Amino acid sequence: MKKTILTLCAAILCCASAYAQQDTETRAEAKTQQAANAGSSDFAPRGFWSNWEIGLGFGSQFYLGENDWYAPFGQWLTFPALDLTVTKWFTPSFGAGLRLNGFKMNGLYHASGGASGGVAQNYDQMVADHALPYFATDKEVTTVKGKTYNKQEGYFFNPYLFAILNLHGLVDGYKPSRMYELSLYGGIGMMAGYYDPAQSAIYANHPEYNGRSYAVSGHFGILNTFRIAKNLKLFVLGHGAIVGEAFDNEKTPEVPFDGLFGLSAGLTYQFGK
Repeated sequence: MKKTILTLCAAILCCASAYAQQDTETRAEAKTQQAANAGSSDFAPRGFWSNWEIGLGFGSQFYLGENDWYAPFGQWLTFPALDLTVTKWFTPSFGAGLRLNGFKMNGLYHASGGASGGVAQNYDQMVADHALPYFATDKEVTTVKGKTYNKQEGYFFNPYLFAILNLHGLVDGYKPSRMYELSLYGGIGMMAGYYDPAQSAIYANHPEYNGRSYAVSGHFGILNTFRIAKNLKLFVLGHGAIVGEAFDNEKTPEVPFDGLFGLSAGLTYQFGK
């Protein structure tokens, strides 16, 4: 009888021990899963000053006007191009911000009409219409097809507001451990240019050309980010802009706008995530 009781007690203790061990393991797994879930969904809009990013990068770009594509590609590109960005994320997938892009631009124009190809415009008529191209210089460029143009050179800065959509955040939520994310953005801003009228004789008798130009610009881009630390990411940005022809003052009825396209890379630091 005593042996039976001892055996029964031992069996009960074994069952209790096994149950306790299983319960401990279950609780540990639940905590691990809870931590994993928290890591993928703990984005919280804690206030205006939370979930900000600031990025700084450099790259190369080119301006696409009426004659610019005739230039040798190496002379068309400008480097470095500045890219400074501040972004506020409202959800894991949606944010908005301010970006400053710019530095130098190159282009081509005809100082005396279209005798050598490109946009055929009469110089006297351009003067009468207050349509002399901005950024003009007296430097000549011979294209790969043997045609001669004059070079445009100047500087510009392009601040603009944008909205951004994180495609990975949209599909799979917020995950701080995610190594790569793809985002799309669009925005609107103002392109402001500066050039030196003394660079070209075409401005000699035209003091109204004061070396400034302005035009509204629309923007779009693809942003690739690669996480390299908890709050630090590498970004590669392909971007484009559409700007009115008032910016370089070269106008054609066929294409009422110009373009700006570029590629930049840099680092982004995250605050409050």
